Amino acid sequence: MADQDVLERFVQQRPLAVMTRLALGELFQEQELSELFQTHRRRGYEKELRFEDLCTVMADVVLEFSPSPTKAYKDAKEKLGVSKTAFFNKLNNTDPQLSAALVRHGYAKSKQMLELMDVPRWSYLPGYETLIIDGNSIAKCERRIKELRSTWQRALPSKSVVVMDADRQLIKDIYPIEDGQGQERTVLDQFSESLVAKQLILADSAYCTIALMAKIAAASSCFIVRQHGTLKGELVGKRRYCGRSETGKVYEQAIQVGGADGHRYRRVTVELFEPTVDGDTEIHLLTNLREKDADAATVAETYRLRWEIEHKFYVATVAHRCEVDSMGYPRASIYVFALAMMALNCRQVLFGGLYMALGEDVENEASHVSVSEEIHRSSDGLAVALDCDQWAALVPNTPAGRMQMLVRVAANYDRDKHRKSVRGPKHPPPSKTKYRNGHHLSVKKILDKRKQCKTC
Repeated sequence: MADQDVLERFVQQRPLAVMTRLALGELFQEQELSELFQTHRRRGYEKELRFEDLCTVMADVVLEFSPSPTKAYKDAKEKLGVSKTAFFNKLNNTDPQLSAALVRHGYAKSKQMLELMDVPRWSYLPGYETLIIDGNSIAKCERRIKELRSTWQRALPSKSVVVMDADRQLIKDIYPIEDGQGQERTVLDQFSESLVAKQLILADSAYCTIALMAKIAAASSCFIVRQHGTLKGELVGKRRYCGRSETGKVYEQAIQVGGADGHRYRRVTVELFEPTVDGDTEIHLLTNLREKDADAATVAETYRLRWEIEHKFYVATVAHRCEVDSMGYPRASIYVFALAMMALNCRQVLFGGLYMALGEDVENEASHVSVSEEIHRSSDGLAVALDCDQWAALVPNTPAGRMQMLVRVAANYDRDKHRKSVRGPKHPPPSKTKYRNGHHLSVKKILDKRKQCKTC
């Protein structure tokens, strides 16, 4: 009974911590992670340190429950039963393909949780599963590796090409690139092997290749890709005006790529009302969508969804730790990034529960930083107050029951407490007096002068 009272206090006062523990419990089930390791490992092996324990420890770092990998290791040292050197050797040599498999596992589990909560799937283009593909480079790392200590150049650990399921707002897959200077196009063959019928691929100009577009079409799928400057093609017929979108005037024209034996696609041009940050006044989009499925204006508006994956990367940066400065080894940085993508999916499960409990506007109005702060502050206390055995005795023993509990807990979410602050429009800075080195002012005298002016 005392344990139930403790849980109820957390449900009432810190619902996000309870919801997070429920979701993480589904994502990080030891038996499933062990089977994942055995299925996808190539050279890795387990002695004293198990893969599932490594996932649990590093998840604390990514979720910012622990400030660093070293601190996380120290907190779990007794459970791990291995030396610090063994721990970091395991981390630094995690197979990138195993990290990618971890993301796919997290996607499948998150998708299942959303379905168990009856969260509706949004369809941006009826009849198609919308996927967004984009690359993400890990920022420069600290110079802990011996060879980096004698240079001022930036050290880039790795990068990944990420695939996002836009209909469910979940990260579906990643394609790791250990070479931080590697080209994203090197993994497009792997991506094309995963294509199935009735998918709509949204991508920027980096993925505008004749081969990729042909493979997407061959898989009975469709694409909307921004035309790269090096892909010229031959325009066919006259350009026709097709109306206006939110960003500009829309035109359409056919284009032949790959020569006479190549392919003919639709080219949608948007003459922008305002230039892009790069100074472009118009953008060209290539697509093989049939006009009866999407007219030119719909193609232009649908392409704007591509920025949703950029927003996901932003949330991963401000709300999670997707880049650990001390993780200079490529495989370690890829592994941490993969866990961060799982954390994003876990967050989407939370917002799915909030949607079912409170309504559709919750995610749009919520501050991701504020949500993360409550989870960071409260999760450790919840773990101490209720250990694993006590927790297991209090929550339902089926996935469906646990997701129903998550929705019930979500009803206690305080919308005002976590509402984002929206500032007004920025105004140009006022002109200042001429700079005088060493000059200073008394703030009190200035404020006193203001009061005198008001009373005059």
